[in-house]
Amino acid sequence: MEDTLLTEKLVDHMATENRPHQAAAIARAINERTTKVRTELVLLEGLGVVYRTGKTRAQRWYLG
Repeated sequence: MEDTLLTEKLVDHMATENRPHQAAAIARAINERTTKVRTELVLLEGLGVVYRTGKTRAQRWYLG
């Protein structure tokens, strides 16, 4: 249940802010830990929901 809520908050935030996102900025916006958000983003990437560009500090996430 908690993971479902995190997924909903994450996707909702990305959908309302139509721009590239940094994991840390998403975490601040939805009041979650950055590591938790990154883990969820990687899982969503595997499902084709999001995709990323760049590496390390330049990495940005997009809704797919």
